[in-house]
Amino acid sequence: MEKLLIELLKNVGTQVAVTILVVILLFKYFGSKWLERKFAERLEDHKHKLENEREKLKLKINSLFNRATKIHEKEFEVLPIAWEKLDNLLDLIRKFILETHSIPDLNNKSSQELEEFLSKQDFEEEEKQNVRDNEDKNLWFYHEKSKKVGNACLDFQNYVTKKGIFLSPEIKNKFKEAEEIIREAWAIRSTAEASKERNKHITKACVITQKKIPPIMDTIEKMVQERLGFFEA
Repeated sequence: MEKLLIELLKNVGTQVAVTILVVILLFKYFGSKWLERKFAERLEDHKHKLENEREKLKLKINSLFNRATKIHEKEFEVLPIAWEKLDNLLDLIRKFILETHSIPDLNNKSSQELEEFLSKQDFEEEEKQNVRDNEDKNLWFYHEKSKKVGNACLDFQNYVTKKGIFLSPEIKNKFKEAEEIIREAWAIRSTAEASKERNKHITKACVITQKKIPPIMDTIEKMVQERLGFFEA
């Protein structure tokens, strides 16, 4: 600064030199303040942007977490129902095969005997009435038993299809595999009535329910228990 002042005094004179120096000092002072203010403004703006980005990220994470939590909660709701429907379906196919293997001659039973027999069946009143009203009561009894399995298969299939989005692919596939095996047994038993080898087909359906279905049911049970945290409770 001293060298600058001496140079100015030599070249422009005292008054002009002082004026120039004052201008330089003012520019230096206010320029520095202006730069500091601008830097502070930029820094504050950057902080606001960072805070906004953090808030957006936080909201996104919370949204994803809430979504995952709701899906998991829905899975907790769906799995027990799906398992119950499958277990009910398995129970129905077993009853269908066993209880229709040797149907007593319902056509020759008295009204009282027929009522006693029907009272022991898991039939709705409408289903019982269908047996009463039909001339071939044996055939209609068989039909009602078969229809129960078919309705249960459809109910289970619709439920797994509709709620499958809340199930893991592994469990969903196992549910479908179990249903396909049960449908196989149902189809074999259903076609047995018109076959000359009726007993052979019924035996084959029995083997499927006794040999093929239990292992996959055990697998599904373990998978469901793991997903529900059964052993952590």
